[in-house]
Amino acid sequence: MASIDVFMECFFLDPFFFLFSHEIISNGEYNSVQHRVLANANKEPRISIVEFFNFGNQDGSKRYGPIPELLSAEKSALYRTFTKQEFDQNFFSKGLDSKSLVEKLRIEG
Repeated sequence: MASIDVFMECFFLDPFFFLFSHEIISNGEYNSVQHRVLANANKEPRISIVEFFNFGNQDGSKRYGPIPELLSAEKSALYRTFTKQEFDQNFFSKGLDSKSLVEKLRIEG
């Protein structure tokens, strides 16, 4: 798994990655963004979709998850790791359900 340097590089290359992933890579220290607005006269919720634009590792084998330096015996991982392929499969299969990928990656315990 990548170190904090790789995640910071991803942040500067793709700020959308950081907006989605900082809750996971910080192991719950920071919360991910929840975005919802009323954008029309009918007051129906507008849906915004964010997708990764630059993963850096094109073969998709790189795993993303909590930064190892933030984990210890007292503070175990709250989220499982994932690949770009797993992200894409979830993103395109979930439709408009209200459960975010962050919630789906949370380790129950």
